[in-house]
Amino acid sequence: MGGFEFANLLKAATSPGILGGVVLLTLALPVWFKLLTMVPFSTAFPAQGLIHFLGIIVGWLVFSEYVPTVRWVGGLFLMIGAYLVSLKG
Repeated sequence: MGGFEFANLLKAATSPGILGGVVLLTLALPVWFKLLTMVPFSTAFPAQGLIHFLGIIVGWLVFSEYVPTVRWVGGLFLMIGAYLVSLKG
């Protein structure tokens, strides 16, 4: 069994996927802060739940993944929940 090696950690941390994620998060942070100046946090934060449904759609459309009915229903519940939480009053 292999143990911890710093070289493996460095290799993983500098992989294109990790570096791309860091870049995207760095770009998204100012957008998030700008959004929070325009929309209440209690509305903006639940809207992040929509990413789960978008992940289902991307998996289906882009990667031709099979998405079972129960996952579509779950994604629909997430969309409804995000909408209900964002309602004012």
